[in-house]
Amino acid sequence: NGGAADFIGSLWEAPGFLEDAMQANGGRDRKLVLAVVRKDGLLLRLAVPDMRADKEVVLAAITQCGMSLQYSSEELRADRGVVSVAVAQAGLALQFAPKMLRHDFDLALAAVQQDGMALEFVESELRSSRTTSDVPLGGDGGGDGGGDGGELRPEGPAARRGVALAAVRSNGLALRFVWEALHHDHEVVLAAVRQNGSVLELVAEELLDDETFLEAAVGLSGGEDREAVLDAVQRRGAALRFASAMARGDREVVVAAVANDPTALRYASDELRDDKEVVLAAIRRAAPKQRGEVFALASESLRQDVDLVVESIS
Repeated sequence: NGGAADFIGSLWEAPGFLEDAMQANGGRDRKLVLAVVRKDGLLLRLAVPDMRADKEVVLAAITQCGMSLQYSSEELRADRGVVSVAVAQAGLALQFAPKMLRHDFDLALAAVQQDGMALEFVESELRSSRTTSDVPLGGDGGGDGGGDGGELRPEGPAARRGVALAAVRSNGLALRFVWEALHHDHEVVLAAVRQNGSVLELVAEELLDDETFLEAAVGLSGGEDREAVLDAVQRRGAALRFASAMARGDREVVVAAVANDPTALRYASDELRDDKEVVLAAIRRAAPKQRGEVFALASESLRQDVDLVVESIS
């Protein structure tokens, strides 16, 4: 009856019940193991080796939780179809695949699209035996994914760039795992910044010296992403030039900018160029020969201030 079914259903949801059920028979009963891993794939770890080498059982587990791939047999972790199902559910499951599959362009792309941070586990030399006319990854959970006809997938630098772009679009923080050859690629880096403004702290110094890049990076949100602007001006004070009026009137942002480059005071709001503490901080950060230039950026009223005059010539 319905009451009994509800009671049994509630047992399945009770904390520890599934684990206890697996441990009770040592993870040997195939029917029970299948039922359990469909509810909690990670409990595959409690199954006997024969169950962890059973493709149907493993597919059930990784469909529920891709990370359970780590508990499958070595043979199944080398099965491209199995790995494709796992990374479609959890990109980070790519780390449990053998090296030969971490070279696979299609698997890598699927993994980073699901979780950009999976880029950490992608091998640099990507290649693909698949073609654009093949069925989608994980379509049937089997086979080696080979195909004939159609346009070849990218390999080498083009493949790395494509995977890197997909990764940073999924999670900007994946920029930390982007291959060195792409550290100066404007499109890749800007895609990362667009997804997560805080990754500006990971950007190569040479890119920050490129005014075109700096303008694009700060301007992605119209210069209104406070954290992104703050990160930018802490590394290049002149980036304040490309910030929104609101950011240029933000005391913390301006103080950070002039701490890096005292002449960035020129881009601060009129109100902050009339703020004695801000101007004084800029003058004190300036080299002796630069202090007069910074002093000249202060408001007209502050240029009459004795303290600032003395500081600028001392």
